[in-house]
Amino acid sequence: GGQAVTIDTSGVNSSAQIWLTTPGTFTLSSNTGGLAKNPTACLNQADSSTNCALTVADAGFQISVPNHVAETTQNVLIRAVKKADNSTACVPAFAGAQKIKLSCGYANPVSGTLPVRIGANIPLAASTSAACSAAGAEFPLDFDATTGAATTTLTYADVGQMQLNASLIPRAAAAGLVMTGSASFIVAPAGFNFSQIQQDAAPNTANPAASTATGLLFLKAGKPFLASVTARNAIGDTTRNFGQELVAESITLSRTLVLPSAGAAGSFDFTASAFSQGTSTSRMHWSEVGIITLGAELASRSYLGSGLSASGSSGNVGRFYPDHFDTVASDGCKDSGFSYSGQPFGVAVTAKNTASETTLNYDAGQNFAKAVTLMDASASSVGALSGTAVAASTFVNGTSITARPTFTFGNQATTRQQPVTTITVRATDTDAVTSSGFSEGVMPIRAGRIQLFNAHGSELNSLLMGMQVQYWNGINWVRNADDKCSVTPVAPSEAVLISLAPATLACVLDSASPGRSNAACSTSAPVSRRFGNGAVSGDFNLGLKVQQAGRAGSVRVTALVPAWLQFNWGAGVANPAALATFGIYRAGPVIFMRENY
Repeated sequence: GGQAVTIDTSGVNSSAQIWLTTPGTFTLSSNTGGLAKNPTACLNQADSSTNCALTVADAGFQISVPNHVAETTQNVLIRAVKKADNSTACVPAFAGAQKIKLSCGYANPVSGTLPVRIGANIPLAASTSAACSAAGAEFPLDFDATTGAATTTLTYADVGQMQLNASLIPRAAAAGLVMTGSASFIVAPAGFNFSQIQQDAAPNTANPAASTATGLLFLKAGKPFLASVTARNAIGDTTRNFGQELVAESITLSRTLVLPSAGAAGSFDFTASAFSQGTSTSRMHWSEVGIITLGAELASRSYLGSGLSASGSSGNVGRFYPDHFDTVASDGCKDSGFSYSGQPFGVAVTAKNTASETTLNYDAGQNFAKAVTLMDASASSVGALSGTAVAASTFVNGTSITARPTFTFGNQATTRQQPVTTITVRATDTDAVTSSGFSEGVMPIRAGRIQLFNAHGSELNSLLMGMQVQYWNGINWVRNADDKCSVTPVAPSEAVLISLAPATLACVLDSASPGRSNAACSTSAPVSRRFGNGAVSGDFNLGLKVQQAGRAGSVRVTALVPAWLQFNWGAGVANPAALATFGIYRAGPVIFMRENY
């Protein structure tokens, strides 16, 4: 007639029971009064089938096998029970020695290649390397009179949901007695092993398993590499059925940073193939520099719902190193878009992976940065780049910003200079990582100088003296209106100062002594007249006045300029100089002249 059960909003009732008191085969069904749209479905946990038939007997074997790890020996409990004569309880069916036939079967996956082994390594198959057979094997078991139980041991080298079947081989006195029983159990892998870790692309170099920051190179950061992952049993043999389950079990992969120990973990991804014969090949990428280990873990965390998981790890993988460098050149003449010949300019070198992300572990503190050398990739024949060494100790989180190379024209000391030349800055380290083919900084180089012009005028007035920053355009020296660094030098050593000889005759219109010029008058000049205003469109605001009103005479004015703005004025490279004369007036223009005698 059926039994009423309640299913709440969770959709599950795990405590429902059915009482069957007569032997036979019964089909389970349900009647929901039209609430369920689909027919009743059964899940038989004993054999993973959806068969709704349930067989009930007056006597049989109750078998218990724990879920366990492959190739570990487990105790098996087999109870011979029957229906009591005066109740529905189960009581021992017999006691003492009985021959029992045991056989095994595959529930999930539904096939296999190895048998269950009983006791002293006796296979339930033709051999220990053959699949389970229905014939199984016979075993004499001793059943306890009180409990009706007998024990033996079981071992299985592969994985999956297995079935152990038992049937009575009756003695002559009990001919015709039929007793059977079965139980399912789950055998999980013991762990996973890694092998064949290698580059994905030719020449498919094998992982050298470096252990230090100077170890053998393996792969550029971000490039793909391969690894095989194999499911193993407790003695390290392959469990070929892993991944062949009805709903295939799988793995997740991870990486653990070994070196640098305090470095960035970086990003990691993988694509794993389906398992075949217990092995899967995975394609991986790691974004950083350093050395890692790989980890594999059962994706479900519970093999076939058994509560048993499995994991494994590799040895060292690496050394990983940058894919390339990017270089950025910054103006030697700050904010001007160029550098002078002989003037240091800035270069930043950044280590990158294949996705052009900075590799933070290329760092001096982590010992994975290497010495870098700069060069002019344009291979200009008109000059040479110096100051090209970038020490490994200058790299922080993948970048060095301390380099200050200098490009100098080969004829710097001659009257005629080179026209504007653009160079390209390339970086290469001792691991042959290079910026070639990637983003490289460029720097226009100009030959420059500062020129002073002689001036004369009244000793009663201030005297404006021509002072101009210039560059060679390939034909002439012309005013360098782009120069901003001579206005606001980036360092005191690059400042333009004025020297007067004799220093007692005149002084520079500037803020109060010593002023920006280092030769200022004792009182400040009007702001618009001060030398400290610097150059405007290449022209300096250099004004002089005599220190004692009405005193005439000449003063030699020398501009103390950075080396890259000095020039060969005829007696070798030197600072620019000119003569300022007070008390001489400009003649003319003469319209008419007559001499009388």
